[in-house]
Amino acid sequence: MPARGTTVFLISLLLFGGLFFWEGIQYSVDRVFGTKLFYDVRQDIKIDFVEDIFFGFLGVAAAAAYSHRHFRKLLSSLESGAKPAQLE
Repeated sequence: MPARGTTVFLISLLLFGGLFFWEGIQYSVDRVFGTKLFYDVRQDIKIDFVEDIFFGFLGVAAAAAYSHRHFRKLLSSLESGAKPAQLE
């Protein structure tokens, strides 16, 4: 069985990296091509970028805390193929 803290940390790191990568792509596309595909008219794109990263970080942190606390239950459900409703 993998170590709980290490597994949760690596998954969280991967998710945060993916979040940062996606937001960077959105920002870069708008800046390079002069488009406003990922742009809110009432908000500067830099503020949108920072807010998305901040709230994404909060989401990853909440998921990591939940996963760390319920690691064994989550792992056993993955191994057995049980759906979340069947775990109770």
